[in-house]
Amino acid sequence: MTHPFRSHLSIYALFSFLLLLTQTFFGTSVANAAWEPVAGATIEQSDRIYLRGTGYYTDNSISVAVGTQLSENLRLVIPSSTFSITNADGATESGASYFNVASVDDVIRIVFAPKRGTFSYSTELQQWVEDQVVDTDGDGLPDDTDQCPLDPNNDIDGDGICGDVDVCPSDAANDQDGDGICESLDQCPLDADNDIDGDGICGDVDVCPADPTDSCNIPSVTIRGHVAGGGAALANAVVRIGTSETSVLTDLAGTFEMDNVEAASLASDGVDEFY
Repeated sequence: MTHPFRSHLSIYALFSFLLLLTQTFFGTSVANAAWEPVAGATIEQSDRIYLRGTGYYTDNSISVAVGTQLSENLRLVIPSSTFSITNADGATESGASYFNVASVDDVIRIVFAPKRGTFSYSTELQQWVEDQVVDTDGDGLPDDTDQCPLDPNNDIDGDGICGDVDVCPSDAANDQDGDGICESLDQCPLDADNDIDGDGICGDVDVCPADPTDSCNIPSVTIRGHVAGGGAALANAVVRIGTSETSVLTDLAGTFEMDNVEAASLASDGVDEFY
């Protein structure tokens, strides 16, 4: 006759078996889970009672601390016993008998085979604990398989440096010109001086990187002329060409010649017109 206080049911045992079987074949949780003791749980053992023709039994009540988080799968394990147990739901890998526990409010009856000698046994409440998947950066990859566990973009620029430690996470060249500005923000990614002459042309493609007028590439010319005044040639007259600060003196015939005059200087200086 089944005792009214016996709480572990064959249906629950079958459910537990099917659950573990499913985890084994269809999931990865088995590799990341284990039976672990419930911290702070206590088991109160009743006095041993003799049943004629059966042996002995005890009723075992479970208590856990208020607020203890428990998994859905619980079992009462008998790590050691001086008497053989005859009604266990199964045995652990180490051979210890266990009883499935549907609720900590259940009373677990343990039946022992008749025997002479000292009677004692130990108990431990265990729960099935699955490891929590840790995904620190929230990219859907567990940290233990994520090459960049703190970078949700997983090295988006493909330079082999994770974004959380990459000085330029979106610049595979990592500030190629070394000016401290990443390429995505650098107007002149190949010009460390960043258009130093301010002409809107980056130094790496500016023909005259230090000349905002870009006149360094304009060829020079030779200027020859004649200065006269009052109908006569003027000797030793000072002649300045265009905007250049360089000047030349006329000879006795009033003629002059100036070499290497930059074409850009052949414009009005705002006072005298020279072309």
